[in-house]
Amino acid sequence: MSDYNIFVIACIVTAFIMAIAARFLFKKSFLESIAYTLIFLSLAIALMAYHTAIYGLVHLFWAVPVAVLGILRIFYLLIFGVQRPIIAFDRHLALLSEGNTNLTIDPKYLKKKNEVGDIMRSFRGYLQMLGNVS
Repeated sequence: MSDYNIFVIACIVTAFIMAIAARFLFKKSFLESIAYTLIFLSLAIALMAYHTAIYGLVHLFWAVPVAVLGILRIFYLLIFGVQRPIIAFDRHLALLSEGNTNLTIDPKYLKKKNEVGDIMRSFRGYLQMLGNVS
């Protein structure tokens, strides 16, 4: 077996072990998707670095698109998984501070099975409790 094949197998086994660790560490968290993306990027960078060391810098041209796609994926996860729900939650809190208890939380946030969904479901319960008290 060639050194390259051994290196590829070692990278894949390592990525698999890291994915299992991420599953246990970040279960039901938006961080799980980010961890998987980082694991994939690390694997791709390791393979590209090895390939470049063997065949020269001319073969590194495809590293930039892979890195850009990985970074864009992380931005997407942060914007849609964290930023937008927090902005929506902030708007609801602002309306609540003005005395408006007749708020509707977007069902897409309630369906999430991570921290964002937990916060939104708790907030919905709070709003329902306020509706019963008023």
